[in-house]
Parts: sequence; structure tokens; C-alpha cells
Amino acid sequence: MNDFASTSVTDVTRLLELFPLAALKQQWSQFTGTKQELAERIAKNIGRNEITNFVMKNLGRCRQHVHVLAGNGKLKQLAGALPDAEMMLSIGAKSILYFATARYVIHLNDPYEKTELELIWPIRVREEDGAIIANVVTFERNPAQYFDRSVLKVERAVDEKLVTSRMEELGFDPLDLHKGIKKLWHSGFMDASRVTFKRPRSTSSERMDDEVGIRENDPELYGTLRKSQLFNTFFRIDKKAKIAVEHFIADPTMGRLIFSKYTDADGDVDDVVRAILNSNK
Repeated sequence: MNDFASTSVTDVTRLLELFPLAALKQQWSQFTGTKQELAERIAKNIGRNEITNFVMKNLGRCRQHVHVLAGNGKLKQLAGALPDAEMMLSIGAKSILYFATARYVIHLNDPYEKTELELIWPIRVREEDGAIIANVVTFERNPAQYFDRSVLKVERAVDEKLVTSRMEELGFDPLDLHKGIKKLWHSGFMDASRVTFKRPRSTSSERMDDEVGIRENDPELYGTLRKSQLFNTFFRIDKKAKIAVEHFIADPTMGRLIFSKYTDADGDVDDVVRAILNSNK
């Protein structure tokens, strides 16, 4: 991306819209309005350095995909996998915030026109417990909403699949998280209600009625899953864990975690990842 210091108000507004309204209000209580109004007022009136610090501190509250990779000691090399990434902030040598560029090709109607849209894409990479963790924020708004005209089609020219394939090309392999996931599952930290897993000659999916937990309600299936390779599995975290993350999806085979809701505190997603890694040793 271009130099963030000279980035337009529109682009910074769209960046801030990736964060929960509560986070914006907590940081800048002097502004009021809807999320879009608040984000625009912040973009117009607050310095870019302060906004960068806000992004670094609150990125864990965003909707995001987390990729856990092998490759301790190679943190800065990961920048090569990020499209047009600008290093924005570094905390020591263990945590780095990048602003990459997400590109879309937009096909407009009446009259037909093909145009491009670029959005600031915050990605944080850090080292912890011998692993590299990439927190990739996901976009919640359909890019078509940024246009007043009718949109025929939206194509993502630079997406997360491209980033993960570049990671693999650079030698960053997914870290197998089965041990950590299964240990936390067995401890009662969380329970799964939907699971995809490997059988000897097939791949199966199970979904519990009323989203009840498998460990608590189907011990026979749970016993099978304890010995099985898991893919996309929906976990709900026990309230006793006192973590604001309600649920997430884990693909332990690919070292990928999906957090589809905002969280109340900046460290909650990191706390879940940390718990998995601590149990994965």
C-alpha cells in the first residue's frame, strides 16, 4: 500500500469500520454517531500514528482468521507473503503489524464499467511458543456497498488463499494443532457441536441437535473423535473459562482458527490461541 500517513479519509474510514463500534467509542469518546459516522470523524480528526496504535492494540477484537505456522525465528520473512505490505508497528522483534492491500475487481452496470477497489488490510504476525501466528482480519462488508451504482459482479483479485499459498512457498508450513485442541476439549475448556473428521476410508461430518456438545452428550462419538484427524470443527468455549470469545472454528490439520464475531477485549483471541499452543507442546 501507499504511505499510510497520506492515506485518504475514505480509506482510513473503511479501515476503522473493521473494528467493533465499542472499541471506537472506548478509544475516542469525544465522537458520536453510527459506526460509519464515527469512523469518518476519527479519520478526519485523529493523527495516523494514533490510529495505527489503535489498530495494533485492538486487532484481536476483529473478526479474523488465525494461521498458526511452523518457522520460529523467521518472522520478518513472512512479509514476503503479504501483498504490498507496509510495516506499520513493531513491538520488539516478536510482534509486527502490517497494512497490506486487498484488491477487488468490480463490474458495474448501467452503463457497464470495470473498475478496481483497494482496501487497507491489517495483518499482524507474531512469534509465540515456537510458532508464528498470523492474525488476518476479515472484511465484513460487501465491496458492492461502496458504490452508488448497480454492481454485476465482485471479484477478489488478492485474497487470503493467495497469502497462504505464498506462505507455503516461503517455507511456512501449517502447525498441526491436534494435540492442543484435543487436550483443551478433554479438559472442559470447550466442547464441539459440529465436526468434520477422517474415518479409515472416508471423511464424515456430524452435527449435534440443538448445538449441544459432543463430549457431554455423545461419549461414543467423542471416543472416536479423540483418535481421529479433525478438520473444520465448531467449538463453543465454556463460560467458566472467562474468555469473551464465545465460539470459533478450528481446522487443526491446517493450523487454522476462524473467529467470526467481535470480542469485548483486545486479548481474547490471543488468549484462545495461547491456550491451544500451551496445550500443544
